[in-house]
Amino acid sequence: MKSKEGGLKMTDFTTFDKALNLCWVKRLCSPDESLWKKIPNFLLPNVGGSLLFQCNYDIKYVKLN
Repeated sequence: MKSKEGGLKMTDFTTFDKALNLCWVKRLCSPDESLWKKIPNFLLPNVGGSLLFQCNYDIKYVKLN
């Protein structure tokens, strides 16, 4: 709710969470070889690797189960 409508000017946590997730993906796709990337990079080849984050696709066609 906006402050004009009587809101409290609080952070929208849903939007904040989505922004954090996007930052995580951006760092994962960067060329540096940080140690934390080993686990996601080990698991990602099963679903297309980091290419998964670089493609323009419609989520309704992606099988996530």
